[in-house]
Amino acid sequence: MYCFVYIRHNYPQLSTTIHNYSSTITNSFINSFINSFTNSFINSFTNSFTNSFTNSFTNIFIDISGY
Repeated sequence: MYCFVYIRHNYPQLSTTIHNYSSTITNSFINSFINSFTNSFINSFTNSFTNSFTNSFTNIFIDISGY
């Protein structure tokens, strides 16, 4: 903590660079987490919907065929 305060007072440009760099890392981490969570949620929802639709359609087709 003391080290960062020392850098901030004596090297303001370096302090800004460090701050921007950490913000970029944090933002990219948050974005990737949100994207992966959203993608997995959408994929699971799509898969379950497709599976249930396919199963229903197959059952109806089997009923019509008389098997």
